[in-house]
Amino acid sequence: MKQHIRGAAAFLLGIVMMGTTVSAASDSAYSIYERGMKKMEGVTSMESQMDIVSTVTTGDMSMKITGQATMRQVVISKDQVELEMLMTSKFGAEELQTATYYKDGVLYQNTMGQKTKSKMDLSQALAMYYDMDRNLSQELLKNATVKQVADGTSISFKLDSELLDSAMKDALTAATDSMGMPGMTLKLGDIGYTVVFGSDDMMKSYSMIYDATMSYEGISAKIGYEITSKVVSTNQLSKIDFPADLNSYKDTTSSAAATVPGAAAI
Repeated sequence: MKQHIRGAAAFLLGIVMMGTTVSAASDSAYSIYERGMKKMEGVTSMESQMDIVSTVTTGDMSMKITGQATMRQVVISKDQVELEMLMTSKFGAEELQTATYYKDGVLYQNTMGQKTKSKMDLSQALAMYYDMDRNLSQELLKNATVKQVADGTSISFKLDSELLDSAMKDALTAATDSMGMPGMTLKLGDIGYTVVFGSDDMMKSYSMIYDATMSYEGISAKIGYEITSKVVSTNQLSKIDFPADLNSYKDTTSSAAATVPGAAAI
């Protein structure tokens, strides 16, 4: 059960990032946010640093998991993006190193020397890379506040958890079935999201704090996340230096429909 909870926690982190596509209205805060997101559409490469703190509580058991990741994205063309995520996760006395790569429609993972690969659509890979340089809709973003900070303009929202619950229902069912956890339910709680744009309208950082309740086979777990991501550079990378042995990774395409980068660690 502990391993199931780790995997579900990692999956939750990825799927909450997917957002939804309901139609948007406009107000001053959202206009600032949308302008910054549109500016990010022209980015050809990005490197960022992410810190993750998650707490999983079920019954009298509580487990704190921390993760630090370096992520790189290079846009080759509209339909081709190369990705890299190098992650260190810690829970208790355990520490795991995970390297994840995406190239030419294939996701590669190296978890402490266990190397696998699986075919994956680009949209799935971007969502699993906790990709937040995308335009969330106005209807998802509630209670907006705007303030000036040292790095530029900070915009904070509360995300509508009911809309997210509805939007990700089908994806959750398909993914949990593939994870060997059919019937798992997930209820999102409060979700806070803050993004900072510089004077050039480029994203400088974002943070999210949220929680959810997961139920599976009669056991409920409370999962909380705090995520902070800072942009290190944009438009400076021309390529990702992939390992030379990617072709030797074991192909697990048929059994990896819901693989999440870092899931084994988180």
